[in-house]
Amino acid sequence: METLQIAWADDDGILSWKGVPLGAPGDGSDAVVLARTSLNDIDGVTAVEVLGQDVAVQANGAAYKVLLGVIRGTSDLIVIGVETQYEFEAEPPIEPPIEPPEGEIVPVAFHSASPVVSKNVASATWTHVVPEPPNAVLVLVGKRTTAQNPYRFNCGDVTMDQLGTAAPPNDFLQAEIYGLLNVPAGEQELAYLFTDPGGTCNVRLQSLCYTGVSAFGPVVTASGDSADPLVVVGEPLEHHMAAALFAFNGSPGVATPSLPTRTERGRFNSAANVGIETQDTTGEAQMDFGLTLSKETMWAALGLTLIPVGL
Repeated sequence: METLQIAWADDDGILSWKGVPLGAPGDGSDAVVLARTSLNDIDGVTAVEVLGQDVAVQANGAAYKVLLGVIRGTSDLIVIGVETQYEFEAEPPIEPPIEPPEGEIVPVAFHSASPVVSKNVASATWTHVVPEPPNAVLVLVGKRTTAQNPYRFNCGDVTMDQLGTAAPPNDFLQAEIYGLLNVPAGEQELAYLFTDPGGTCNVRLQSLCYTGVSAFGPVVTASGDSADPLVVVGEPLEHHMAAALFAFNGSPGVATPSLPTRTERGRFNSAANVGIETQDTTGEAQMDFGLTLSKETMWAALGLTLIPVGL
Protein backbone atom coordinates (compact mmCIF):
# COMPACT_ATOMS: atom_id res chain seq x y z
CA MET A 1 0.00 0.00 0.00
CA GLU A 2 1.28 3.49 -0.82
CA THR A 3 2.31 5.49 2.20
CA LEU A 4 2.90 9.13 2.98
CA GLN A 5 6.01 9.77 5.03
CA ILE A 6 5.12 12.05 7.95
CA ALA A 7 7.54 13.52 10.47
CA TRP A 8 6.92 14.46 14.09
CA ALA A 9 8.98 15.50 17.09
CA ASP A 10 8.96 13.78 20.47
CA ASP A 11 9.23 15.50 23.84
CA ASP A 12 13.00 15.72 23.48
CA GLY A 13 12.70 17.43 20.09
CA ILE A 14 13.99 14.35 18.23
CA LEU A 15 12.46 14.17 14.75
CA SER A 16 10.91 10.81 13.85
CA TRP A 17 9.29 9.50 10.70
CA LYS A 18 6.35 7.24 10.00
CA GLY A 19 4.77 5.97 6.82
CA VAL A 20 1.03 6.55 7.10
CA PRO A 21 -1.12 4.43 4.72
CA LEU A 22 -3.09 6.37 2.14
CA GLY A 23 -6.81 5.76 1.74
CA ALA A 24 -9.46 5.15 4.38
CA PRO A 25 -8.82 6.09 8.02
CA GLY A 26 -6.86 3.44 9.87
CA ASP A 27 -7.98 1.39 12.81
CA GLY A 28 -5.75 3.29 15.19
CA SER A 29 -2.84 0.91 15.03
CA ASP A 30 -1.09 3.15 12.57
CA ALA A 31 -1.94 6.39 14.40
CA VAL A 32 1.03 8.63 15.17
CA VAL A 33 1.47 11.67 17.33
CA LEU A 34 2.71 14.84 15.64
CA ALA A 35 3.75 18.19 16.93
CA ARG A 36 1.56 20.82 15.24
CA THR A 37 4.53 22.42 13.49
CA SER A 38 6.18 19.25 12.26
CA LEU A 39 4.31 18.79 8.97
CA ASN A 40 6.43 21.48 7.33
CA ASP A 41 9.53 19.48 8.21
CA ILE A 42 8.63 16.51 6.03
CA ASP A 43 11.05 15.88 3.21
CA GLY A 44 9.30 16.76 -0.06
CA VAL A 45 6.41 18.70 1.52
CA THR A 46 5.85 21.91 -0.43
CA ALA A 47 2.60 23.23 1.11
CA VAL A 48 0.51 22.79 4.23
CA GLU A 49 -3.02 24.14 4.70
CA VAL A 50 -5.03 23.92 7.92
CA LEU A 51 -8.63 22.74 7.40
CA GLY A 52 -10.26 22.96 10.80
CA GLN A 53 -8.91 19.92 12.63
CA ASP A 54 -7.54 18.49 9.39
CA VAL A 55 -4.49 19.50 7.41
CA ALA A 56 -3.92 19.35 3.68
CA VAL A 57 -0.40 18.37 2.74
CA GLN A 58 1.21 18.75 -0.66
CA ALA A 59 4.12 16.36 -1.01
CA ASN A 60 6.00 14.61 -3.79
CA GLY A 61 3.79 16.21 -6.43
CA ALA A 62 0.49 14.96 -4.92
CA ALA A 63 -1.98 16.45 -2.46
CA TYR A 64 -3.22 14.60 0.63
CA LYS A 65 -5.77 15.44 3.28
CA VAL A 66 -4.43 14.32 6.64
CA LEU A 67 -7.26 13.52 9.07
CA LEU A 68 -6.20 14.67 12.51
CA GLY A 69 -7.43 14.28 16.05
CA VAL A 70 -6.35 16.39 19.02
CA ILE A 71 -4.88 14.96 22.22
CA ARG A 72 -6.84 16.74 24.93
CA GLY A 73 -4.79 19.15 26.97
CA THR A 74 -1.76 19.07 24.69
CA SER A 75 -0.62 20.79 21.54
CA ASP A 76 -0.03 17.47 19.77
CA LEU A 77 -2.11 15.85 17.04
CA ILE A 78 -2.96 12.25 16.19
CA VAL A 79 -2.96 11.17 12.57
CA ILE A 80 -6.09 9.05 12.16
CA GLY A 81 -5.68 8.48 8.46
CA VAL A 82 -4.88 10.04 5.10
CA GLU A 83 -7.10 10.70 2.12
CA THR A 84 -5.90 11.57 -1.34
CA GLN A 85 -8.97 13.58 -2.41
CA TYR A 86 -7.90 17.18 -1.94
CA GLU A 87 -7.19 20.02 -4.34
CA PHE A 88 -5.14 23.00 -3.26
CA GLU A 89 -6.55 26.34 -4.34
CA ALA A 90 -4.36 27.51 -7.17
CA GLU A 91 -2.39 30.71 -6.61
CA PRO A 92 -3.31 33.40 -9.15
CA PRO A 93 -0.55 33.85 -11.71
CA ILE A 94 1.61 36.93 -11.31
CA GLU A 95 1.36 39.04 -14.42
CA PRO A 96 4.73 40.48 -15.45
CA PRO A 97 4.93 44.23 -16.02
CA ILE A 98 4.25 45.34 -19.56
CA GLU A 99 7.64 45.98 -21.11
CA PRO A 100 7.85 47.62 -24.51
CA PRO A 101 10.28 46.25 -27.10
CA GLU A 102 13.66 47.85 -26.74
CA GLY A 103 13.72 51.29 -28.26
CA GLU A 104 9.92 51.49 -28.63
CA ILE A 105 7.92 54.25 -26.95
CA VAL A 106 4.56 53.37 -25.42
CA PRO A 107 2.23 56.41 -25.65
CA VAL A 108 0.53 57.52 -22.46
CA ALA A 109 -3.20 56.78 -22.53
CA PHE A 110 -6.14 57.70 -20.29
CA HIS A 111 -7.60 54.69 -18.48
CA SER A 112 -10.30 55.78 -16.04
CA ALA A 113 -11.63 58.48 -13.71
CA SER A 114 -13.37 58.17 -10.38
CA PRO A 115 -16.51 60.16 -9.66
CA VAL A 116 -15.78 63.53 -8.09
CA VAL A 117 -15.66 63.10 -4.32
CA SER A 118 -17.18 65.93 -2.27
CA LYS A 119 -16.55 65.82 1.48
CA ASN A 120 -16.68 68.25 4.36
CA VAL A 121 -14.95 65.91 6.80
CA ALA A 122 -11.38 65.31 7.91
CA SER A 123 -11.00 61.86 6.31
CA ALA A 124 -12.62 59.81 3.56
CA THR A 125 -12.02 56.78 1.32
CA TRP A 126 -13.03 55.75 -2.18
CA THR A 127 -11.97 53.03 -4.64
CA HIS A 128 -10.44 53.01 -8.12
CA VAL A 129 -9.78 49.96 -10.31
CA VAL A 130 -6.24 50.17 -11.69
CA PRO A 131 -4.79 48.30 -14.72
CA GLU A 132 -1.46 46.47 -14.92
CA PRO A 133 1.68 48.62 -14.63
CA PRO A 134 3.23 50.69 -16.01
CA ASN A 135 0.57 53.10 -14.82
CA ALA A 136 0.03 56.25 -12.83
CA VAL A 137 -2.69 57.38 -10.45
CA LEU A 138 -3.28 61.08 -9.86
CA VAL A 139 -5.46 62.59 -7.15
CA LEU A 140 -6.53 66.16 -8.00
CA VAL A 141 -7.71 68.11 -4.97
CA GLY A 142 -9.44 71.42 -4.41
CA LYS A 143 -9.88 72.29 -0.76
CA ARG A 144 -10.79 75.15 1.48
CA THR A 145 -9.78 74.94 5.11
CA THR A 146 -9.58 77.64 7.75
CA ALA A 147 -6.72 75.77 9.42
CA GLN A 148 -3.85 74.90 7.06
CA ASN A 149 -2.97 71.62 8.75
CA PRO A 150 -1.03 68.84 7.04
CA TYR A 151 -2.86 65.92 5.55
CA ARG A 152 -1.90 62.94 3.46
CA PHE A 153 -3.24 60.75 0.67
CA ASN A 154 -2.83 56.98 0.55
CA CYS A 155 -3.25 54.50 -2.29
CA GLY A 156 -3.58 51.15 -0.58
CA ASP A 157 -0.86 51.14 2.07
CA VAL A 158 1.39 53.58 0.20
CA THR A 159 1.50 57.31 0.92
CA MET A 160 1.21 59.25 -2.32
CA ASP A 161 3.69 61.99 -3.22
CA GLN A 162 2.47 65.56 -3.31
CA LEU A 163 3.50 66.71 -6.79
CA GLY A 164 2.43 70.33 -6.54
CA THR A 165 0.24 72.91 -4.85
CA ALA A 166 -1.17 76.32 -5.80
CA ALA A 167 -3.24 78.95 -4.01
CA PRO A 168 -4.44 82.51 -4.68
CA PRO A 169 -3.07 85.17 -2.30
CA ASN A 170 -4.89 85.90 0.95
CA ASP A 171 -7.40 83.09 0.61
CA PHE A 172 -7.97 79.67 2.17
CA LEU A 173 -8.51 78.03 -1.25
CA GLN A 174 -5.86 75.55 -2.35
CA ALA A 175 -5.30 73.20 -5.32
CA GLU A 176 -3.09 70.14 -4.95
CA ILE A 177 -1.97 67.16 -7.05
CA TYR A 178 -0.82 63.85 -5.60
CA GLY A 179 0.62 61.01 -7.68
CA LEU A 180 1.87 57.44 -7.57
CA LEU A 181 3.57 55.34 -10.27
CA ASN A 182 3.27 51.59 -10.90
CA VAL A 183 0.28 50.98 -8.67
CA PRO A 184 -0.58 47.25 -8.34
CA ALA A 185 -3.43 46.14 -10.60
CA GLY A 186 -6.90 45.70 -9.15
CA GLU A 187 -9.29 47.66 -6.98
CA GLN A 188 -7.32 50.10 -4.86
CA GLU A 189 -8.65 51.95 -1.84
CA LEU A 190 -7.66 55.60 -1.83
CA ALA A 191 -7.95 57.75 1.26
CA TYR A 192 -7.17 61.17 2.63
CA LEU A 193 -6.64 62.10 6.25
CA PHE A 194 -6.14 65.45 7.94
CA THR A 195 -3.56 64.71 10.61
CA ASP A 196 -4.83 67.61 12.71
CA PRO A 197 -8.24 68.69 11.39
CA GLY A 198 -9.13 71.91 13.19
CA GLY A 199 -11.27 74.63 11.64
CA THR A 200 -13.56 73.99 8.67
CA CYS A 201 -12.76 71.45 6.01
CA ASN A 202 -14.23 71.41 2.48
CA VAL A 203 -12.63 68.95 0.06
CA ARG A 204 -13.46 68.19 -3.60
CA LEU A 205 -11.30 65.66 -5.39
CA GLN A 206 -11.04 63.10 -8.18
CA SER A 207 -8.62 60.30 -9.02
CA LEU A 208 -7.45 59.75 -12.61
CA CYS A 209 -5.57 56.72 -13.93
CA TYR A 210 -3.26 56.53 -16.98
CA THR A 211 -1.31 53.73 -18.62
CA GLY A 212 2.16 53.77 -20.17
CA VAL A 213 3.53 56.35 -17.71
CA SER A 214 7.19 56.18 -16.66
CA ALA A 215 7.47 59.49 -14.79
CA PHE A 216 5.75 62.75 -13.90
CA GLY A 217 6.93 65.95 -15.54
CA PRO A 218 7.28 69.31 -13.80
CA VAL A 219 4.14 70.81 -12.27
CA VAL A 220 3.03 74.21 -13.55
CA THR A 221 0.95 76.46 -11.26
CA ALA A 222 -1.30 79.48 -11.77
CA SER A 223 -3.77 81.45 -9.68
CA GLY A 224 -5.85 84.60 -9.86
CA ASP A 225 -9.12 86.41 -9.31
CA SER A 226 -11.02 86.34 -12.63
CA ALA A 227 -13.64 84.50 -14.65
CA ASP A 228 -11.22 82.93 -17.13
CA PRO A 229 -8.60 80.74 -15.41
CA LEU A 230 -5.75 79.47 -17.62
CA VAL A 231 -2.73 77.24 -17.03
CA VAL A 232 -0.12 76.53 -19.72
CA VAL A 233 1.70 73.24 -19.18
CA GLY A 234 3.98 73.27 -22.22
CA GLU A 235 4.63 72.85 -25.92
CA PRO A 236 3.47 69.77 -27.87
CA LEU A 237 5.23 66.53 -26.89
CA GLU A 238 4.52 63.40 -28.92
CA HIS A 239 3.35 60.34 -26.94
CA HIS A 240 2.85 62.44 -23.77
CA MET A 241 -0.34 63.51 -22.04
CA ALA A 242 -1.04 66.42 -19.72
CA ALA A 243 -3.59 66.74 -16.92
CA ALA A 244 -4.86 69.86 -15.16
CA LEU A 245 -6.90 70.83 -12.13
CA PHE A 246 -8.82 74.05 -11.49
CA ALA A 247 -10.10 74.87 -8.01
CA PHE A 248 -12.35 77.89 -7.63
CA ASN A 249 -13.88 79.74 -4.74
CA GLY A 250 -17.24 81.33 -4.00
CA SER A 251 -20.37 80.81 -6.10
CA PRO A 252 -19.34 80.73 -9.77
CA GLY A 253 -22.53 79.22 -11.13
CA VAL A 254 -21.57 77.29 -14.26
CA ALA A 255 -17.96 76.32 -14.98
CA THR A 256 -17.16 75.07 -18.50
CA PRO A 257 -13.93 74.26 -20.36
CA SER A 258 -12.91 77.18 -22.54
CA LEU A 259 -10.72 75.07 -24.88
CA PRO A 260 -13.07 72.55 -26.55
CA THR A 261 -10.25 70.21 -27.64
CA ARG A 262 -9.46 69.43 -24.01
CA THR A 263 -11.30 66.52 -22.37
CA GLU A 264 -13.24 67.26 -19.22
CA ARG A 265 -12.83 64.38 -16.75
CA GLY A 266 -14.75 65.79 -13.81
CA ARG A 267 -16.53 68.86 -12.48
CA PHE A 268 -18.04 69.97 -9.21
CA ASN A 269 -19.89 73.30 -9.26
CA SER A 270 -20.34 74.41 -5.69
CA ALA A 271 -22.87 76.93 -4.48
CA ALA A 272 -20.31 77.93 -1.87
CA ASN A 273 -16.84 77.11 -0.55
CA VAL A 274 -15.01 75.34 -3.38
CA GLY A 275 -15.54 73.73 -6.79
CA ILE A 276 -13.18 71.84 -9.11
CA GLU A 277 -12.71 71.04 -12.79
CA THR A 278 -10.32 68.36 -14.12
CA GLN A 279 -9.14 68.09 -17.73
CA ASP A 280 -6.54 66.28 -19.80
CA THR A 281 -5.20 66.24 -23.37
CA THR A 282 -2.71 64.40 -25.53
CA GLY A 283 0.64 65.96 -26.31
CA GLU A 284 -0.08 66.30 -30.01
CA ALA A 285 -0.88 70.01 -29.62
CA GLN A 286 -0.17 72.85 -27.19
CA MET A 287 -0.77 71.56 -23.66
CA ASP A 288 -2.73 74.40 -22.11
CA PHE A 289 -6.02 74.39 -20.25
CA GLY A 290 -8.71 76.99 -19.71
CA LEU A 291 -11.96 77.39 -17.81
CA THR A 292 -14.86 79.82 -18.10
CA LEU A 293 -16.63 80.83 -14.89
CA SER A 294 -19.89 82.77 -14.84
CA LYS A 295 -18.38 85.41 -12.56
CA GLU A 296 -15.02 86.55 -11.30
CA THR A 297 -13.75 84.62 -8.30
CA MET A 298 -10.55 83.36 -6.67
CA TRP A 299 -9.05 80.33 -8.39
CA ALA A 300 -5.93 78.15 -8.42
CA ALA A 301 -4.73 75.76 -11.12
CA LEU A 302 -2.14 73.02 -11.55
CA GLY A 303 -0.98 71.12 -14.62
CA LEU A 304 1.65 68.49 -15.35
CA THR A 305 2.88 66.23 -18.12
CA LEU A 306 2.85 62.43 -18.03
CA ILE A 307 6.04 61.02 -19.54
CA PRO A 308 5.73 57.80 -21.60
CA VAL A 309 7.62 54.54 -21.14
CA GLY A 310 10.63 54.38 -23.44
CA LEU A 311 11.85 57.94 -22.91
